[in-house]
Amino acid sequence: MDTAEKKEPKTRNYLSLRRILRVLLGVLIFLFLAILFVRSPQGQSIIVGKVVNYVSSKTGTKVAIDKLFITFDGDLQLDGLYLEDTKGDTLVYSNSVEANIPLWKMIRGEAVGVDALDWNGLRANIFRKDSISGYNFQFLVDAFAPSDTTTVAIDTTSAPLHIVIGHLNFQNIDIVFDDAVVGIDSRFKIGEFDAVIETTNIEEMTFIASNIALSNSNDS
Repeated sequence: MDTAEKKEPKTRNYLSLRRILRVLLGVLIFLFLAILFVRSPQGQSIIVGKVVNYVSSKTGTKVAIDKLFITFDGDLQLDGLYLEDTKGDTLVYSNSVEANIPLWKMIRGEAVGVDALDWNGLRANIFRKDSISGYNFQFLVDAFAPSDTTTVAIDTTSAPLHIVIGHLNFQNIDIVFDDAVVGIDSRFKIGEFDAVIETTNIEEMTFIASNIALSNSNDS
């Protein structure tokens, strides 16, 4: 075998490696530019406008969002969420929430939830005056409920869905809960809550958490 024949396989491998590196570099550049676009004023205007219009048209209520973007860490962040109920009263106002979502596990159907959730500033008003009209957020359930009511057989042999709830960090949480049906009228305030949820098993009702810290909180 002459020298030219020996070099030919090496040349092919080198060219293949270069193509692969170019594809990877192209993907990284595309993702970087996509994140920059999402965070830009123009990108925010398009994304927020579409989300607000979609939710508002589905619910028939006022919806406002300041920012909705992907952080450079790959987390999903939502700032300045405002949502009214059907009477025009404030249902939810959220200052800032950032979620680290196990996207690959969700795509593969292995798990659903969050690896980490940081929530700073939440005000929610939950009311129920009677059992007929239900809670004041019932319109959200009705708006996004599937229109197809066909009964689907449930596969009881499949493994239960794994729920992931990782690191939780809540600050400045204020929730009003008034349920006239069961006679509960409470207000929960959380100054700061930090916990690591190690196990969440809905089937066996098993919940294991560690490093729990709660401060400046009360229930009235």
